[in-house]
Amino acid sequence: MFRLARSLMRGNRADAEDLVQDAVLRAFQAFPRFRPGTNLRAWLFRILRNSYVDLLRRKGRQAELADLEEASAEHDPAVEEFRAQAARERAEADLESALAQLPAEHRLTLLLVDGEGMRYEEAAEIMECPIGTVRSRVHRGRHLLRQCLLEIWRGRAPS
Repeated sequence: MFRLARSLMRGNRADAEDLVQDAVLRAFQAFPRFRPGTNLRAWLFRILRNSYVDLLRRKGRQAELADLEEASAEHDPAVEEFRAQAARERAEADLESALAQLPAEHRLTLLLVDGEGMRYEEAAEIMECPIGTVRSRVHRGRHLLRQCLLEIWRGRAPS
């Protein structure tokens, strides 16, 4: 948060510290409204951005505020990177949630083969089962994982 604040405040360390402090205070006050399971990092950065916008408004710096809104509209690379990072984090959380719903033998097999990049032979040796069992568990595990992810995403889709 401090790196972004320092960039927003054009390198002024003291102003950046004040901005982060204001954002953290707001986050602390708003924490009861935070929805568990959502992206905490994105939530904090949104509060930082809103604190910055409020600061610009208080100081009557309409030109900078207009620049910020224009940059957001033009897909500023920094904003795009932030959005991409948030999407990656959300996808990782979705994957972890979906994996947790799988039966243990399918989860372990997928983690060994797909997560760790092991060959089927290595996974079979670790799991002390035939290679055919590993192959079927990978196939079935991927199918179940796909179903779990679809359910997660359908639950998030706007109605």
